[in-house]
Amino acid sequence: MAARQNKTTSAKLTTVTEQVSNGHKSNLREDIDKIADGQAEILAGLARQDAVLLDHGRALNGVREDLADERRQRATLAERLSAHLDGEANR
Repeated sequence: MAARQNKTTSAKLTTVTEQVSNGHKSNLREDIDKIADGQAEILAGLARQDAVLLDHGRALNGVREDLADERRQRATLAERLSAHLDGEANR
């Protein structure tokens, strides 16, 4: 019975070793740490992109406001010009 348990334990140990080492030069913990470090860099990059997109959104809102002002001024000027020309025509 002890021999059978030893064989079973040995087989399980071999399976675990294959899962963990899997022929890599580095151990599993190092691989996981590299992934975690890479993930932190990706998240930092996304945060920078979020900030840039927010700045771009603010700039676009400013352009929209400027265009709206231009349209209002142009409409006002067109009305004044029409009123002026209508006054000239009535003379």
